[in-house]
Amino acid sequence: MLKGSILAGALSGVLASAAMLSGFALLHEGPTPMPRGGAKEVSTEAPKALPSRDLDALRDRLAILEAQLTPVRQGKEALKEGTAAIRQELELQPRTPPVPAAAHASPADFEKVMARLLDPTLPSERGHADGERAELWEHLREAGLLDQAVAAFVQRAKERSKDPDAQVDAGLAFLKKQDAVQGAAQGRWAIKADQAFDAALALDEGHWKARYTKAMAMSHWPSVYGMQGEAIRHLTILAEQQRRLSQQPEFADTYFFLGNLYQQQGEKEKAIKAWQEGYSQFPDNPALKQKAGNP
Repeated sequence: MLKGSILAGALSGVLASAAMLSGFALLHEGPTPMPRGGAKEVSTEAPKALPSRDLDALRDRLAILEAQLTPVRQGKEALKEGTAAIRQELELQPRTPPVPAAAHASPADFEKVMARLLDPTLPSERGHADGERAELWEHLREAGLLDQAVAAFVQRAKERSKDPDAQVDAGLAFLKKQDAVQGAAQGRWAIKADQAFDAALALDEGHWKARYTKAMAMSHWPSVYGMQGEAIRHLTILAEQQRRLSQQPEFADTYFFLGNLYQQQGEKEKAIKAWQEGYSQFPDNPALKQKAGNP
């Protein structure tokens, strides 16, 4: 955007100066002859020459314009070379093999996988990518059924608009879609997921899974967006809420990842404090034990 503004400004200056030079040229050449029959008297006086100082000023202005045009020409050449390099790079990239069509998987198989994903007894991934839930999603992706599954979760969330669990499930589906795409599309699906988690928290601000998953998703956003601070804020809220609830094994993850985020932000003391608080409540958790520095 900055380069475009510079080029546009330079070109505008060139055009304005060219118009000014044209005006001076007309003055130098004398009046334009009138059409036949349109003038009763034609001046026979020779046009007056411009003073030498005005000509020198015009020459200086022309030199300035030439200097302004030089980076414009260079920028044009650089843009041309950059475009050519990108095209060449794209031609060298291997083509992505097509995903198997959804028709290759039976409807019964799809329904079976979806039923298992919605089974409340299915353990959550809890930040890991090697559990049964992850395997089920991978099966859907390989079978070409990922979009169908996402659509099913979206429809379910609409039908159960007052159910925070349904909103969280839709958000998790959006995150799976995010993992399957590249570039700007990842950002769009990340935003959809975040909005789904917000919808769940609007229905139940104490919904542990909604806030935890929202925080974990935020922690993976590019640092330029500053979402790591928001992730810390949500995990801190979660830790406070957990103190008022009966202990659950997954509560240990709140302290573990909270400490990790503090560590990434360079706040070592806060990181150690989070890990030690978690370890005091979950002494059998090996990850917290290692982080807290206990034997």
